[in-house]
Amino acid sequence: MRLLLVIVSFLFLPAISFAAGIEVTPSEFDVQINSAKGKQVKLVVRNPDESALKFEAYADDYKERISISPTDFTLKQGEEITLVLDVSGGQEKMETNISIVGMPTDFRELQAAVGVKVPITISTNKKLAGDVDWVEYAIYGVMIFGSLGLASLMPKNKPTSRA
Repeated sequence: MRLLLVIVSFLFLPAISFAAGIEVTPSEFDVQINSAKGKQVKLVVRNPDESALKFEAYADDYKERISISPTDFTLKQGEEITLVLDVSGGQEKMETNISIVGMPTDFRELQAAVGVKVPITISTNKKLAGDVDWVEYAIYGVMIFGSLGLASLMPKNKPTSRA
């Protein structure tokens, strides 16, 4: 009897292992943004599984800084969708994950969820659009006035007379 159970369990094991699938591109994000503006990035989700899956996408942390559209969607076999992530600035550097979880839509199947976490690092440039970078202006000033000063030291061409 035990031998029969072992054989039967090995026959059904592959079907359970491949119950659901998910492909995501890109596999990670490194987003550089200006703190005065946000940035949009795109994430492609594909269902390589043989059955339709219902997905949910969300940011693990910084939900007030990362919005995802759409958050709930269903994909049939081989279908893909492009998610749009609107990212806004905050701290100088934020690290979290975008989680995407899929479940079979057919309730007769095993209800095992599949998921993936896409790491996202958001680096914020603290310089605002109205901020003045005085070092840049000082360098430009030295270059301009220096070139004018050198021009005044150059010998001047005197007209020659032809007689």
